[in-house]
Amino acid sequence: MKLISVLLCSALPFSIGAQTKTDNKKWDVSNPGGPYKEVSFTVKEGTWMNLDVSPDGKEIVFDLLGDIYSIPATGGSATLLRGGHAFEVQPVLVPTEKISFTSDAGGGDNIWVMDKDGKNARAVTKESFRLLNNAVWTPTGNTLWPGSILLQAVRWVPVKCGCITCLAVMACS
Repeated sequence: MKLISVLLCSALPFSIGAQTKTDNKKWDVSNPGGPYKEVSFTVKEGTWMNLDVSPDGKEIVFDLLGDIYSIPATGGSATLLRGGHAFEVQPVLVPTEKISFTSDAGGGDNIWVMDKDGKNARAVTKESFRLLNNAVWTPTGNTLWPGSILLQAVRWVPVKCGCITCLAVMACS
């Protein structure tokens, strides 16, 4: 018991000091501010990946280590669609020739869309607390149903406005 008390008392000054330090800089995912080193690598397989196949079966989009790629379904070289510091995962091809994905580029996990070539990316949702993931699209590609770990609710988002409508909240036990 004495050992635990000594450890707690010796750690207390460090935790108090850490709490009093203020940093007014706003975090920017794309500009982490610290030193880093870019590396190149080649892979032939991956794990913990998400993928989707185009409606015509000709193209596959997938994520690997927080970047999004496309590859012909017949095989070949992958093309980087989104890369960088932001963690971008869960790509889904939609009927409107777009790709949706989850990205923390805006500071928190939200649903984004981009053209099939990776251009014109934009956030569709702008949640700051109830972070979103795993969007499911309606067959028209005009509305998505985002998932969330923190909020058990049924929501839909018209892509043009990005406004989230909560249809029902499930009871939490």
